[in-house]
Amino acid sequence: MKAARTYCRHPGCGVRVEAGVGWCDRHRKAEHKRRDAGRTNPLRYLYRTYKWRRYSELRREGAVCVACLEVGVRTPAQHVDHIVRPTTEAEFWDEANHQDLCATCHGRKTVVEDGALAASARQGRGGAGREASPVATVSPSERAIGGAGRREKKTRFASDAGRWQLPV
Repeated sequence: MKAARTYCRHPGCGVRVEAGVGWCDRHRKAEHKRRDAGRTNPLRYLYRTYKWRRYSELRREGAVCVACLEVGVRTPAQHVDHIVRPTTEAEFWDEANHQDLCATCHGRKTVVEDGALAASARQGRGGAGREASPVATVSPSERAIGGAGRREKKTRFASDAGRWQLPV
């Protein structure tokens, strides 16, 4: 039985593609570029390359989350994270800027970084400014004991991702 086929989604393109693929080879890259144009990270396309997928797969083998390890909890790493957001392709591939994180710590760090960038962009600073805001400190050890620990309300810089804090 043959696999279902459909047409490329690009207007006027009559090329048949596998169902679920959506775009022919000619229009796939253009569509990714169009989607990435409005995003805050122009290097986002690099995460879809075979080279990054293979690199991160090999790096994660047997790796432990560095944030959890700081508090004595051994959690398998599921993500390779950039310590500092890269601005050039050379910085993207710099191994000294990579760290292994579990899904929880990576999500926490990403929320803090993206939230700080969005807040400073709204104020017209383009990501360079720092704004004071109340945040709750959540450590990997609290997560390890089921979140039973009490969260303290502190005033810190929203763009400070040093402890990966969540906004209150």
